[in-house]
Amino acid sequence: MVATCELSHCNLDSYPLNNLRCILHDTDPHKDPDKFQAVLADEISRQEEDSELTVIELQSTTFLPQTDFTNRVFRKSINMNFSHFLRDANFTNAKFEDTVFGVNILVNGDADFQGASFERSVVFRQMKVSGRLNCSDTSWGAEAEFSSASFAGGVNFSSAKFNDRVNFSFATFNTAASFFNSCFSGDANFTLATFDSDAYFARATFSGETRFNSTRFSDETNFRDADLSKASQVDFSSVSVGTSLDFSRTQFPTENHGPNVAFRYLESDSSAKVRFESVSLIRVSFLYSDISPLQFVGCTWPKISGRNAVYDEIALYDPKEIHEVVLEPQLIADQYRQLRLNLEASKQEVEAGDFYIRQMEMRRRGSDSFSMVYRFLLFGYRSVAMYGESYVRPVLLIFAIAPVFGLLYILGGFYVPDGTSVREIKYELGWPPSVGVLQDYFRANVHALTAGGFLGTKLVTPSWWVTGIRFLNMLFDTLLLAAFIIAIRRNFHR
Repeated sequence: MVATCELSHCNLDSYPLNNLRCILHDTDPHKDPDKFQAVLADEISRQEEDSELTVIELQSTTFLPQTDFTNRVFRKSINMNFSHFLRDANFTNAKFEDTVFGVNILVNGDADFQGASFERSVVFRQMKVSGRLNCSDTSWGAEAEFSSASFAGGVNFSSAKFNDRVNFSFATFNTAASFFNSCFSGDANFTLATFDSDAYFARATFSGETRFNSTRFSDETNFRDADLSKASQVDFSSVSVGTSLDFSRTQFPTENHGPNVAFRYLESDSSAKVRFESVSLIRVSFLYSDISPLQFVGCTWPKISGRNAVYDEIALYDPKEIHEVVLEPQLIADQYRQLRLNLEASKQEVEAGDFYIRQMEMRRRGSDSFSMVYRFLLFGYRSVAMYGESYVRPVLLIFAIAPVFGLLYILGGFYVPDGTSVREIKYELGWPPSVGVLQDYFRANVHALTAGGFLGTKLVTPSWWVTGIRFLNMLFDTLLLAAFIIAIRRNFHR
């Protein structure tokens, strides 16, 4: 009686006769290559022709180096779980019309799927490739699963088209990985993936949930000209950057109340460069990240009252915005502080000024733990000089309050020199105005503009309440002048 293969799913004769496995499942690398190829071809043909079988069963097969599936068409599902390719796995331009199972596939050489098409779901979970994986120009019609896969050689998914979900979570890329010009029409999940070398996502497009949270980019990584504007979610939270991360001309979502882009808890090495150039950051959140070393060049920020702001402040006060983390004014104020220091260091003074104003505004609004006096002072500083950013506003206010104090002076009465004597100026409200009132009102305005005589004109006030008005005049003008000097100094210092 001839013994059969010990694997329960296989009925082939054992090879050699005293072995426990058939020639397909025998792990001996020196088994007869001609016999192996003949048995493999017969077995695939038999299972394809058997109408009662829905799956081509190649589980745990040990493929010899001579195995080649170039241009092969698989019309049924194929099960290659736990299979082992002793050298290269060549599926160039192959066509898979049904589901592919490849859990724990081990390839000791290169795996070439260039130009292959997968019409149904593919499961390559925990796949291990010791050489290069080439999946350029491939088409994936349904879900593709690469979770916990390990790629020791280069990985090439250039111009690949993923029409459904693709999962690379926990995958490890030991050398360069390219997704250049790839199209992700469904969800793209790279959660906790590790890129030990360069990673290229330039010109890639993402349309579903896009997750790179907790991904490690150890070397140069670029998303230049990538399009994430139609993604339903973009999450780069807890990303770790070793060398560089480039988002030059990357397109992020910008639609009101649409998906936001999370760069929260961003981690980068001290020498790493994270660059955003010519990018719209209208819906990008950097909360809980150290953004002081990041590079922002020509970026578009959301606006509040015509000034640059950050998305988190907009989300804080807009009930239609959905945010996954707790937003607090003090946290956003710290974000503004880092942005201000960042842009001041790169000589982007206008943008830095905007973020300083928003920083102070967040401090004012989030000052519940501070006294009423502190909040009142912040409100006054904002009203008078926009937290020291506007030197025009104090000047306008000095000229605006002068007519008010001038009117109070001529109603209260005061004395002015008139030759060798003094003349009292005092009027009452009424119509028509008294003769000479305009000239005296002008003198009173000049008096008010010189801080109640503190800076120039010397007038004598006859009553205590006019003296009080003069004191207030001196106080207001002095404060406004100080605000003007501070604003001038801030602007020229930059």
